[in-house]
Amino acid sequence: MTAASTPPSAGCPATWTQTHAVEIVTDVLLPDRRALIVVDGDPATPWGDAFAPALLIDLSGRARLAADVFQPAGGARVATAYEQLADPGRFERYLRQWHGTTSVAWLREGQSTVALFDTREYRARSGAPHLADDVRQWRCWLTGEVYGVILQQRMDLPTCPYCGSDQHGLWVKADSWWDVYGLGEARLLAAYLLGESASDGTDPAEEDDG
Repeated sequence: MTAASTPPSAGCPATWTQTHAVEIVTDVLLPDRRALIVVDGDPATPWGDAFAPALLIDLSGRARLAADVFQPAGGARVATAYEQLADPGRFERYLRQWHGTTSVAWLREGQSTVALFDTREYRARSGAPHLADDVRQWRCWLTGEVYGVILQQRMDLPTCPYCGSDQHGLWVKADSWWDVYGLGEARLLAAYLLGESASDGTDPAEEDDG
């Protein structure tokens, strides 16, 4: 460091992402690329018709069906039934009698509860219920273990265009993926994306992301 060297600014966006990364995934064969794993600050609930119906219940007992998963027939009545029965055991009997449910999984964290269940229509579409992966992803959502993966490429610049510092390199965002449920899945995705970026020649996006 020379006398003319300029330290980085505390608020420089070129270093913010690295500072807040949970992990930085690198590959010795790709020294100019890296993938940052960061906490997703606004994670979506699990989504897609492959997911079993899910009932979201708050601390007061108010219930609503998750909107972005498979929707059971007469879905609004399911939430109403839970609120009126006010008992998990009685609610499960209701599901079995009126919706042909064979499997129910309850997840509780803090002030929130999620009930996952199959129905006749869901099984007709998806086959035998396998709620294990649904449970894993919903648990990650409940506990805040949802991540984003930011793929970055290093730029060869003498100084940072944001703060003028010559004490740190500049990495720019090439792409990003969000709503990754679980740190293990985020690590796998980061390693995969690094390899793919080398084979497809991914270029950094116009918008920088430190």
